[in-house]
Amino acid sequence: AAVTHASSYPFIRPMWFDHPELLNSRQSLESQYYFGAAIVHPVTEAVDAATQVARIRTWLPSGQWVRWDGTGSWAGPTEITESFGIADIPVYMPKGSLFPLRTRENAAGSFSDPLVWVAAGLGAGNFTLYEDDGESLNYLSGSDTASALTHARWSGNSTRVTLTISAVRGSFDGMPLVRSHWLQLRGSSSAWKPSKVECNGRTVPGIKAAPSGAGWWRCDN
Repeated sequence: AAVTHASSYPFIRPMWFDHPELLNSRQSLESQYYFGAAIVHPVTEAVDAATQVARIRTWLPSGQWVRWDGTGSWAGPTEITESFGIADIPVYMPKGSLFPLRTRENAAGSFSDPLVWVAAGLGAGNFTLYEDDGESLNYLSGSDTASALTHARWSGNSTRVTLTISAVRGSFDGMPLVRSHWLQLRGSSSAWKPSKVECNGRTVPGIKAAPSGAGWWRCDN
């Protein structure tokens, strides 16, 4: 939203907006669209009466792509066909992309604590998160005390995963001084288990059964 406000570059875009050379050349592109960096393709075809799934054909541009949950792997440009139920929403992410999410418990409010950094498949990516108080128009001033930027980058392979979070730039009224950060790695094998976790060069105790207090935990759900 911050990028859209500053540059008028839309967050939700038809495919031809980023790929004008394909305008009017592919009928299937009419049903899919960009949602930020993700490609979303709602199920608009009738499902099979027997199987209750529809075969959805999606075009993926250049680059490496994975499903929303980090599984699968495709090299674009390519056209893929997968089966989905009428309640499914196919979403594809650039492999290795990083993006922030809230937990259900703190879905409301201007400040998310903890902040969940989601990595879509092994690779590398970065993201800059913009935040303000969510209520006033103070952000229009451009002052460093009206909004805050948090930059994160990550890289991961089969042996090592690193998440680096830079110091917050700026502040806004009501912003807490500290927050927790979680890393959710999607698409990793259930057999993949970290042997050690470090934070700022110090070993973090683990494994725990749930995210409470100091330490780290693992959840395969």
